[in-house]
Amino acid sequence: MSKESVDANYRFIAAYQEVNARITQRQQALALYVTLVVSLLAALVALRGQRGQGLPVEWLVLGFPVSAACLALLNHKSERAITNLRRFLSELEQLDDAHLRWPSYNTDARWAEQANQARRFHDLACAVLVAGG
Repeated sequence: MSKESVDANYRFIAAYQEVNARITQRQQALALYVTLVVSLLAALVALRGQRGQGLPVEWLVLGFPVSAACLALLNHKSERAITNLRRFLSELEQLDDAHLRWPSYNTDARWAEQANQARRFHDLACAVLVAGG
């Protein structure tokens, strides 16, 4: 094994660790959104019980679109980072025509397309949560 292959292996491992970190960040953004919406709903219910005072509901209602916009932006940022990293991994998989000898998850369309479809389910789940909120 040449020194270039060893260097490429280290870069491949580092890039995959970064992909995993971005996937974790995407999941944390979704959890943050759910927490914010549930907290806003709890605050609205709590304020509804205090009918004698003027309810400051207007500033709470603004929290729903703001949290939805933040979720969309954080999700888009994570998707762009994952896509960029997967392109980098694809290039590494093609070094010395290795993609012709070994299965290549990021290079072979059979694998990459299925992975992209699975990532779209996350976007769909986010859209359903936002619409439900």
